[in-house]
Amino acid sequence: MEIVVAVSKKKLASIDVIGMEAHPFEGVLGKEVGAGLQKYHESQGVKFHMESKVEQIIPQEGNPHLAGGVVVNGNTLPADFVIMGVGVVPATEYVKGSGIALEKDGGIKVDKFLRVQSGPDQENVYAVGPSPQYPLSAQ
Repeated sequence: MEIVVAVSKKKLASIDVIGMEAHPFEGVLGKEVGAGLQKYHESQGVKFHMESKVEQIIPQEGNPHLAGGVVVNGNTLPADFVIMGVGVVPATEYVKGSGIALEKDGGIKVDKFLRVQSGPDQENVYAVGPSPQYPLSAQ
C-alpha cells in the first residue's frame, strides 16, 4: 500500500489494488480501519478489487517478458507494470517458550494499551509493530 500512496499522490497512473480480504489490512488492523483506508484511497482515484485474486498475468503484445494486463474475476485489467505484495507476517519466533501465546498467524493478542494478554507478566510486557492483534472494540 505504500506504493499506492506514493503513486496516487503524484497522479502518475491509474491504480488497481487486488486483495483477498474484504478490505486492505483487515487481518492486521481490523475491518473498520481497513474499510476506512479503502474509502480514503478510493476518494483519491484508486480502484479496489477485494475478495479477489490474480488469476493470470497477461504478457504485453510484442514483449512477452513484460506485463500487459492482469486477469481478476474473469476480467482483464490493462497494466503497464504489476507490483505484487504478499502481506505482513509478524516476526514472533523469539517469543516461543516465553509463555506468551501466539495466534494462528503468529500475532500476539494485546489490550487497548498494547499489553500482552497472555504470559507470566501481563502488566509490564507490551507488543508493538506488526505482531500485536489489537482489540476490535473499546474495553
